[in-house]
Amino acid sequence: MFRFRPAWPESHRNRLRVIQQFLTRKHLFAAAIVMMLGFFSMGALGGALYLAVTPVLAPFFGHMGDWHGDWVWPATVWAGMLWAVGFLAAGCLDHRLRARGVKLTVRVMAFAVTLWGAAALCWLVVLVVSG
Repeated sequence: MFRFRPAWPESHRNRLRVIQQFLTRKHLFAAAIVMMLGFFSMGALGGALYLAVTPVLAPFFGHMGDWHGDWVWPATVWAGMLWAVGFLAAGCLDHRLRARGVKLTVRVMAFAVTLWGAAALCWLVVLVVSG
C-alpha cells in the first residue's frame, strides 16, 4: 500500500499524521461525491436537505415554497454543496468514537445526527448570507 512519507521536520510530520487520522479516504471520497451531487442536482439535494431541517428552520425562515426571488435557486445549490463538509466532520467524529471503542450502532447514530446538524448549519449559513 502506498504510504505518504514527506521529508519534512518532525512537527510537520505530526500535523500530517493528525490530518490523516481524522480525514480518512472514504469520508473525503463521500464529501467529494456529495459536493458534485449538490452541484449537478441543480438544487434538488439542497431542497431535500431543507425539508429534513424544516422543523428547526421553518419557524424563522418560513417554508421553501413561500420563498421568491433570484436568490432561492443559488441558495439551494450552495446548501447542497456545503453539506459535503458535514461528511468530513462526521468522519472525524466516527474516527474518535472508534478509537474509544464505541459500538457501531452508536457511531452510526452519531454519524446521522452530525450530518443532520451539518445540513441545518449549512442552511442557516446560506439563509443568513443570502439575506
